[in-house]
Amino acid sequence: MALDKSYILGSWVNSCLQGFKLTGWCNAEILRHAGLEAHVVNQTYWNADQVTRLFDAAYQLHGNSVGLVSRLGLVPNTFQSLSLAVLAAPNFHTGLHLMAKYSAYISNVLRYTFDDTPEHPLFSYDAVGSAEPHVMISDAILAATVRTFRFVQPRSELIYEVHLAQKKPDDAAVYEAYFGVPIQWQAKQHALLLNRASLLQGSMHANAALFETHDADCLNTIHRLKPDDFLAQLSQSIRTALSDDDFSISAVAERLGVSVRSLQRRLSKQNTSYSQLLDQVRMKEAEVYINSSAYSVSEIAQNLGFSDAGNFTRAFKRWYQCAPQHYRKLVQ
Repeated sequence: MALDKSYILGSWVNSCLQGFKLTGWCNAEILRHAGLEAHVVNQTYWNADQVTRLFDAAYQLHGNSVGLVSRLGLVPNTFQSLSLAVLAAPNFHTGLHLMAKYSAYISNVLRYTFDDTPEHPLFSYDAVGSAEPHVMISDAILAATVRTFRFVQPRSELIYEVHLAQKKPDDAAVYEAYFGVPIQWQAKQHALLLNRASLLQGSMHANAALFETHDADCLNTIHRLKPDDFLAQLSQSIRTALSDDDFSISAVAERLGVSVRSLQRRLSKQNTSYSQLLDQVRMKEAEVYINSSAYSVSEIAQNLGFSDAGNFTRAFKRWYQCAPQHYRKLVQ
């Protein structure tokens, strides 16, 4: 997708599709009803219009429960480095500030806000611009946020009250059963009111080293997502080239419609090189594969263009200071 367009993180959208599948719904039917091709699931970022069409189609086919059902596919690393940074944060307070700080990691059409000044601190989100998200998307985001909280502290009483900016539906009992706290319907915005005492409760997953690593990766990703960012477009082209087994600089330059010399010159102006950027893309994609798939180390090595599993393992140890198998155990 063009990076000057609206975007939503693909791994979250795919987790929603997984939630639909776990409920017994046919994703192929939903995609067809939305007018979307099957290959959209391979996108790192979806266009916001595609996500709206997806949720609207699911709503038309299956009704009000779409937003809540979508959270069933969420796993602790759905939001990639942001999820892992929140999990590794020392407490909820730090994690919520992180989610607000890096909301553009997930989407540029929604902005998360964390206000810890009221008696009951408020975690909410607003649309960026004039277009409001489909109500089922709003439900899905709030349900995913609550599920993320429960990953961090399964028995926490963090949430005091839920605000939903919609009329009370006929199946309100489904919402009440999931959230487990009072719900204010037709509120000004979708939001979670929180119990202050729980905010500083230590996280059972706190890990200072992992927090620092994934916090830095979130910041780097945000910088790469700026509109018209040449490096972001090049990184996306490299990801595509890796899947096509030809990720040489000449092949990628051809994809971008520029000469190799021009590409090298632009990289030099950014104080980097093609080999450095390729290494960064492989590093990020390796983490996604390890966290979000059942691929073996050998399969991941092949998908990322390494000659064998040994070379991939050495690169992974350089990136994350541990072997891929050990890293997978840590995040699981």
